[in-house]
Amino acid sequence: MPLLFSSPPCPVCHSPRVLPRDWGRRTGAIVGAVAGASGGWVGALRGARLGSVAGAAAGPTGAVLGTMAGAVLGALAAGAAGCELGAHAGQTFDHQLFHNHRCLDCGFVFPMR
Repeated sequence: MPLLFSSPPCPVCHSPRVLPRDWGRRTGAIVGAVAGASGGWVGALRGARLGSVAGAAAGPTGAVLGTMAGAVLGALAAGAAGCELGAHAGQTFDHQLFHNHRCLDCGFVFPMR
């Protein structure tokens, strides 16, 4: 499968074989996911409470399963939201601050301007 290059050409060797490094986006996504998941503890508690109420109609087993499912879904939702926000913030850093592109032919690293 051929690689599709949409980055600007290298300013040194003028090669079109340039790829973005996206360090800011990746780092932001990881930090955001961790922060979202740890902050998602509140979401997990709310989800557990709602799951317990919803599962109570099915008896004690339904309440337990509803509590666990609600807690997991609450934490996952918060982690996913944090990951998305962190990736967006990191992408902004990539475009504004970091030397985000690397030439595959000569190895030169340069910003997108």
